[in-house]
Formats: sequence, structure tokens, C-alpha cells
Amino acid sequence: MHSLHLHIIANENAGSGNGMHSLQQVKNYLIEHNLPYTIHLSEYAGHAIELAQTLAQSTLKPWHEASDVNSSPFPLLVALGGDGTVFEIQNGLSEFPLIPFGYIPSGSGNDFARSADIPREPIEALKQLLASTAPTSIYSLLYQENTTNETYLISNNLGIGLDAAIVAKANESQNKTTLNKLKLGSLAYLFSMIGLLFKQKGYPLTVDDGQQQKKFKKAFLATSSKHPYFGGGVKILPNASLYEPELELIVVEKISYLKIASLLLKLTKGTHVDSPYAHIFRSKELNLYTETKQYGQMNGEAITPRPFKVNLTSVERLLWK
Repeated sequence: MHSLHLHIIANENAGSGNGMHSLQQVKNYLIEHNLPYTIHLSEYAGHAIELAQTLAQSTLKPWHEASDVNSSPFPLLVALGGDGTVFEIQNGLSEFPLIPFGYIPSGSGNDFARSADIPREPIEALKQLLASTAPTSIYSLLYQENTTNETYLISNNLGIGLDAAIVAKANESQNKTTLNKLKLGSLAYLFSMIGLLFKQKGYPLTVDDGQQQKKFKKAFLATSSKHPYFGGGVKILPNASLYEPELELIVVEKISYLKIASLLLKLTKGTHVDSPYAHIFRSKELNLYTETKQYGQMNGEAITPRPFKVNLTSVERLLWK
């Protein structure tokens, strides 16, 4: 078994301050058990990307099955925060696919933890991480925007249309901080969804999965992911998996309010995928095109409204869990 030296990149502001409490719990446990660690605090948006890049270049090592078990402790990068912290660390390691990372969730949604079977209680997640002897291969969403030449690794999902507008409104909501403190963060998305259902207009969308090209005159929502969850536990793509190279996309067409209500009810049961108004694409590569400006969201962060011309693929990474 490898001994580990944990390099923890922590966002103390995750989950409306829950990150600070989680970090203290983790530090107390590591000190009590005399386990080596170093804390690196993420202090602003994008800082965790910079920290991960610096550590990858100076301290961290690629994982090799044949590593000498008697060598010094393996330097393991660990994200402590919410889904946004995972997103930043993965992008910081984008040029280092053989360097594994671990995760201790302390955000409000924690959808990545759900999908990766990581306990959402910090100490339980830490114990599971310490008990592991090798990383697991997972697949992340690689987003390439052809118009702006932007490239990102997405640990959760990409959305265009309704879900993105919901994210934008939820993140602006004054209720979100209060709900996060009560561990009811997903309600912020629900409140925003109710307000936007009647405002969101359909938009032209083209989807190309390499086998067929399908045009939607009035798409309402388009969400692609490598795992099932969205918005703090909603199973929007029940069959998506971190452990398979195929990525999934759901496109919902603009329909009447009564049909929307019925579809939302089915969403709570996971049967929405059988609706004739919900279209599921599963492929190793997807291309999405919108003709008009639409809200976008990437990993729960709003993207300024724009026409989208996006290529999506999946790439293999190493998760220590």
C-alpha cells in the first residue's frame, strides 16, 4: 500500500462557507492520525487552476502501477470544495492526464461526488480516499468552442437554454446563500426553474452525433454530461456514466405548459427520457450549433449569452477515491 502526502487545494467559501468547516475537520483528522499534508488555499476564481498547474510542474507525479511501494509518500492532489473546485483542478491538470486527484466534497450541489460514489460527509470521503490503493479511470467532458477557440474539461455538465438560464438566475438569487447554509441548495435551482419555465423561448438547435444530424426548430433545453446529475441531485441523464467513454445529451423541445408540468413530474421519477419531447443522444463525439444567442452554463457557472458552435468529446482521467 502506498503512503500518501495529501496536497489539498481548498476553497473555504464553498457551500457558503461550509468549505472552511470541512477543511478544519479534515486537518484535525490528519493531525490526529499523524498523516502528512499541505494546504493550498484557493482565494479567487481561477486560483485552483493556477495552484494545480504549479503543483503538477513542481511536486505531483504521474501514477504508474509499477511504482515502488517502498518509495517516499506519493504526492496526491486533493480538491476540497464544491463542483467548481473540481472543475478548476481538472483544468489545472489538463496537460497532465496521468496525475490523479482526489475529492472531498463541501459544496452545495456535490453532483460530481454523487456520480463518483464519494461520500458527501468530509471525513467519510477522506477515510475512503486514504483506504484506496490506486486511482480509478473516469471520463470527463472535453468542451471546445469553435467560435472562440475556448477549451475546457467539464466534470459535470454543459447546458444551453433553460438549464443555463436557471443556473444564471439561481447564482444571482439572494435565497441561494441561505438555502446553502440549510443544506437545501438544490431548492435555489427549483425556485429559479419555476420562474423561468414560462419565460424561456424555443431556439433553433442542430445536433450532430457523427451518425446523424438532427435539427430542432424550438429546442427548450440541451444538456450534455458524463454523469446522471444536475442541479444538486436531479437525474437528468439517468444512464450517463463517468466510467464509460460515451457522453450523453438530452434535448427537450418547447411544449405547452401542461406538458412541461407532466415532464417535470416524470423527471422526478427518471421516466422523462421516455417522453416523445425528450431526445437522448449517446456518442463519443457531439457537435452542437445554435443560430441565436442563448444562455449557456458550464459546470454550474453561467456563460454569457452567445451563439454556440461546440464540439464535445470525452477524455480519460484518474480519480483517487
